[in-house]
Amino acid sequence: MSRDTTARLLGAAATGILLGLYVRFASSAYPLAFVTFLPWLLVEQRLTAPGRLRVALASGVLAVLLMTALGYGWLPDALAAFSRGSALFAWGIALVVAPFLLQPQLIAFGLALTLARRRGLGPLAAGATAACAYVGGDRLFPRLFGDTLGVAFLPSPALRQAADLVGARGLTLLLLLVQVAVVAALLRPRRRIVPAALAAALLVGWIGYGLIREPQELARIRSARSVTMGVVQANITKYEKMAATQGTFDAVRSILEKHFALSRHLIESSHLDVLLWPETVYPTTFGQPRTPEAATFDESIAGMIKTTGVPLVFGSFEREGDLEFNAAFFAARDAEGKVGYDTYRKTQLFPFTEHVPDWLDSAWLRKALPWTGRWTPGPGPQVVKLVLTGGAKLRALPLICYEVLDASYVAEAARKGADLIVTLSNDAWFPDDRAPSLHLTVAAMRSIETRLPQVRATNSGISAVILPTGELRAVTPFASEATFAEALPVPPPEWTLAVAWGEWVGPTAATAAILVFLITSLRRRRAPSPQPSSRGQTRRAARRRS
Repeated sequence: MSRDTTARLLGAAATGILLGLYVRFASSAYPLAFVTFLPWLLVEQRLTAPGRLRVALASGVLAVLLMTALGYGWLPDALAAFSRGSALFAWGIALVVAPFLLQPQLIAFGLALTLARRRGLGPLAAGATAACAYVGGDRLFPRLFGDTLGVAFLPSPALRQAADLVGARGLTLLLLLVQVAVVAALLRPRRRIVPAALAAALLVGWIGYGLIREPQELARIRSARSVTMGVVQANITKYEKMAATQGTFDAVRSILEKHFALSRHLIESSHLDVLLWPETVYPTTFGQPRTPEAATFDESIAGMIKTTGVPLVFGSFEREGDLEFNAAFFAARDAEGKVGYDTYRKTQLFPFTEHVPDWLDSAWLRKALPWTGRWTPGPGPQVVKLVLTGGAKLRALPLICYEVLDASYVAEAARKGADLIVTLSNDAWFPDDRAPSLHLTVAAMRSIETRLPQVRATNSGISAVILPTGELRAVTPFASEATFAEALPVPPPEWTLAVAWGEWVGPTAATAAILVFLITSLRRRRAPSPQPSSRGQTRRAARRRS
């Protein structure tokens, strides 16, 4: 292995390590983000000759593996817990799929940086092209989780506000471009004015926008009406184990009794406009009971709504013929005392655990992986009527668990005219609070992008209320029983670029990177080939004559 190759691998490894630490400790270490790509960029661009593509590929894979091992250790732990397999096997699976499903954009970054240098681009242009390839890959390549580096700026009120313009991936692009400009200034001392000015302009504009935008949103929030949201987090997680030991009927009864008790206490102590239970909290079909015994559970839920008059949003299953859906039910008492409901069916089902594509589904697969899900995807983003105590109505944007990770999906729903986001989730299969914390952080970015308030109810945490500024309130601890009644300001919906255009930064960045390579390729083809010297022509002519 040559010295240059070793240097390139070490630079990529240093970036992978910094990214892993950044992801792992983002809530307290987000300033670390501004140095994450410096080692890779500095090493690659200080070397005189551009490297080979296979070295760039190896560098990207190495960075992915290190970032995954340090920053996403919760994933193999969760896989082992869910599948009841060995931790070693789960780690092996996670590292094997990481370059393809977790962080493929790092490979795109490494390849684009090397290709840009091979096209003769300077540090600023080559780095910017690689940054665009990273963010484009972040959006376009299939990934299990929709998180991006920009979501970790949530702890900074100034840095997170620009998400309403460029989305969370736009924050990632800004982060990369600042580092690219810094590296260009360091590598070319005599030409540092332009890249240094660019880095300063990006930072000043980014922070300045946040300092202006946050007070505007706070003023809008202060003048808005408030809705008191009640959330029950019963910390009941092992449904299957309860059913195996108690029997299905007794297990469902225990779950409901616990939620009834916590709900009654919350309603008696606070005036609620709406009460929320988490995803799949009622682990059977609602409205179409499978057995006469199950019908009594439906009646008890409706009875609580009739008695208290407080509307209830909860997760359950909905059946239509042979199809079954993971659904959110919006139930309320009407003026005549009858309980009716609207539903939202989860569309983006988690691969395998909730849904197996028809082309892959088989008896063999079900036997080999008995934990695979059988739900059917819903029709897509919707806005659902949310009835409040007293009969007032709001337009709710419902999301179930995994769906909050997709900014495009949320933006499409917000364009239908929502007043607030209602998220129900089940994070019980995570062994600790690392993944639920990330889930909450991404959910908060959706509120900034749409400028919609949000209430989030989970069965084991982390539940919270989220303001349109991204501020978190009433945050519950993970793996704990908790309830809260929190006033949620609901200002009139506001136009944002992130809603109007959706996730426009990712495709735009990918297009920009592709255009750079197309243009440089065309220029190389059109460039005149070097003419041989007259002495060389004379020698070749003499050879032909001989």
